[in-house]
Amino acid sequence: MWSYAGSLSRLFSRIPTKFCERAQALIHGDLHTGSVMDTPNSTQVIDPEFAFYRPMGFDIGAFVGNLILAFFAQDGHAHEGNDRKEYKEWIWRTIEETWTLFQQKFTALWHQHKDGSGEAYLAEIYNKPELQQLVQEKFMKDLFHDTLGFGAAKMIRIVGVAHVEDFESIKDDSKRAACERQALELAKLLLEERRNFQAITEVNPNRPNCLNDLQQRLQMSPVQLLPLAKIKNDHLRTTAGGFNLDPMERDGKLLREESEMGK
Repeated sequence: MWSYAGSLSRLFSRIPTKFCERAQALIHGDLHTGSVMDTPNSTQVIDPEFAFYRPMGFDIGAFVGNLILAFFAQDGHAHEGNDRKEYKEWIWRTIEETWTLFQQKFTALWHQHKDGSGEAYLAEIYNKPELQQLVQEKFMKDLFHDTLGFGAAKMIRIVGVAHVEDFESIKDDSKRAACERQALELAKLLLEERRNFQAITEVNPNRPNCLNDLQQRLQMSPVQLLPLAKIKNDHLRTTAGGFNLDPMERDGKLLREESEMGK
């Protein structure tokens, strides 16, 4: 039986390669809700010191992952006078709108500049509307799945190692552990099954089918889910799945495992 940390190490092993090899765009590098300053008239993003060229899904995923953590933390802050239900609904609408509006804006700019210099999909080659649409749909689907994967990885890192105030400020240890566990379970599902999600609305844990699917996968999984108190902090980095190895040896071990699985 694998431990929870060991299982996550296998899923994580598929993410770094894409992150290191795809210099897709200039990204922020540390985008989260604390980096966004918003007023009725404008929106500004601060702290660009980590900006570099990497996959676009990393920025979008980090922002969405941060919001998902805030969503799951609300039950730990709920009390008799405020069940946080409306706030949770607002958070999830924001998650869905983030991806939906990004997709709309990105594709609109794609159409607007399709004949511009530097265009990867040249009009001379992709010269039919139906072909252009197929290429665009494939690109956006891949970007969506990258967003889910990087977002899930960010969630796991924050809960297990970096911490987040939404959870740390929950005073009741059992409530905090329950909230963190729910977040990690969804993150694990997204890492495993991100390519099976076709729309951001399918991710919503308030949707019955999503929760049922999550519960079924957990029941069928060979992974032994340990209490969060046993896998937090340094333990997450030093237990099963080769996490007690030095970085070079660990990376080699994960690559060999992936190779053996034929993926």
